[in-house]
Amino acid sequence: MKNLSLNQAIQKWRTSPQYESSGVNTDKFLNIVLRQYLIPQINQSYSTMTVEQVDQYISTQSVLVLKDAMTIFDLVLDIKVKEGKVKSRTGNNYRCTLKKFLDWLNQQPWWLGLSLENSVKVTPLQPKLPPQPTQKKGKQVRISLKLDELPAYSLAQLEDYRRFRVEGLPPDNLNSKHPMGKDDFNCLRGLPLGDLYVTNTPKNYSFPSSRKPKLECIDVSTYKREKEDILYFWGYCQQYHPTKNLHLDLILDLDLLDEFVYWAIDHRGVTHSTGVNMAKTAIAVCKFKNYHRTQRRNWSDIEELVELKNLRNEYYEEYQREKKQLEPQKWANKELTHDQARQVVDYLYASCAPRRSQKNRTTGERTFSYGRDISAVARDVQTHLLVKLLVYTPVRQEEIRYLVYGESLIRKVDAEGNGYYEVYLEKHKLDYTGEPRHYRLPKITTADLDHWIFHWCPILREAVENIAQWQKFWGYSPLKTERLEERIKKAKQGEIPPQTKKTTSEYIKEQERLLKAANRRLDAFSIVGANLQNHNFIFMMFGKHVTEAFGKPLDVTTTWIVVRRAIAKATFALFGEAKWTNPHALRHIAEKHLRLIGKGYLADSFGALIGHSAKVGAEYAAQITTELEQTQNIVDNWWLE
Repeated sequence: MKNLSLNQAIQKWRTSPQYESSGVNTDKFLNIVLRQYLIPQINQSYSTMTVEQVDQYISTQSVLVLKDAMTIFDLVLDIKVKEGKVKSRTGNNYRCTLKKFLDWLNQQPWWLGLSLENSVKVTPLQPKLPPQPTQKKGKQVRISLKLDELPAYSLAQLEDYRRFRVEGLPPDNLNSKHPMGKDDFNCLRGLPLGDLYVTNTPKNYSFPSSRKPKLECIDVSTYKREKEDILYFWGYCQQYHPTKNLHLDLILDLDLLDEFVYWAIDHRGVTHSTGVNMAKTAIAVCKFKNYHRTQRRNWSDIEELVELKNLRNEYYEEYQREKKQLEPQKWANKELTHDQARQVVDYLYASCAPRRSQKNRTTGERTFSYGRDISAVARDVQTHLLVKLLVYTPVRQEEIRYLVYGESLIRKVDAEGNGYYEVYLEKHKLDYTGEPRHYRLPKITTADLDHWIFHWCPILREAVENIAQWQKFWGYSPLKTERLEERIKKAKQGEIPPQTKKTTSEYIKEQERLLKAANRRLDAFSIVGANLQNHNFIFMMFGKHVTEAFGKPLDVTTTWIVVRRAIAKATFALFGEAKWTNPHALRHIAEKHLRLIGKGYLADSFGALIGHSAKVGAEYAAQITTELEQTQNIVDNWWLE
């Protein structure tokens, strides 16, 4: 839709129900309006036009030429009526036809997406962001193992465990009931991992009775977290207990597990929440290892499972005590009022301007501006939209990452002709355990979504159509690499631009960095097209630092990094203090705001909107609401009836 011509828009109008009911003279009147009232004002070289010239003109001009059509028409009509060139009644007929066409146009989401332009032409000054504060102490030493570092028997157990957790399949007796030692698996080395399971059902296999626990499948994301816990634990065992084989049974050793947890607390600066998570993973492993032994649906006949649950509860109690002490410190770095969050959204909108401010190094004031690359503007537009959605509808961030226009994101029109969006998410497509979701997005986000979906998303897909488009998207001319190579060559011979304030070595280093980035962009072109073909989500990775990631769906980590950094930059510029607010924190902020403005009675409805209970919402609000905030509105005259 980016290059939709005026003629194409008119053809779409002619297939609409509004056109069918507009009268027999519609085409005639619209042609007169274009030929005599609009086009001569839009383009002075067309002071007089034939009908054929109108057809040619509208085929080559963007529909955006009609952005101020009604204003232009009214001005010209007023002059023509005063000069006696047209009767007022005839002019009203023309005006009625134009209005019907423009009313239809203003209801089309692709038109709204095309016509929305950032009213800010130059970005606000953006001071250098200070480094992010960290709460963790101690050495951050990598200890987790990688899959390619594991022996075959460990990989086999992990695969069996994955099938148990993700697919809900009973454990293979080969691995769960009679764990093999390292030597037992030597004969299997070199076989593909899948070949380890191409076996017939063992003769001693007993199918679960009706009293067996029901196996429930977990999300892949949950399994990945459990797998990371296991690899982390195995890495510790390999380093501090190298004689132990890396079996899943290790994590069921309460003394060893407790030793690991307190090592992590002492050496990694973590809290007892790590212990809670590790104990949860150990409980899942215990169920996997003892599925064929238990005869009770609640697993109460497995003594080691009961002991692991007790250990988990101990860690949880310790974590709750730590949480009370750490909560104020943690929130000090990321708490905002909702009013401040809305100011952040406005600042990020201004940051999407097509030109970047440049400041005087001495005075700090804006001196001039320069045009920005398409990629930079597009990235900022997506960031603004992500933050705006999370501020005005603070749902779980994975719900936003899964939006697909026409499937999980549906555009509708209300009785007054105003557009809005609804979200439909099915349970099996969510990253968390929850029910299907269906809710409306606030109308304040409609124009931004239209602009992103109908203007920017086509630009992103056009960027990978050919190498020329790809270079243009990143602001690279075809000769950029050659020019950079020439500059580096001259600089090494002692020739650098006289206006540069850098030393020769600094200049060479900068040019080599730019050359490396340019080559990286060119090298990535062969794969980025496939990234876009593999999904149809409206949000995607930009690959600012890893270009090969361009076009891939947004993941959890990237979303958190993008949102936190954007809010930190905005708050530092607006309030002089960077707040590293993450997507989840915006849920707390919204729940607190709802109650502070006297709308706590809407807690149930608001909880349903953002996807949790009113009880959870109250807990979220309580975590960041001070006694002063709770009492300041009732302190005066609370005693009066």
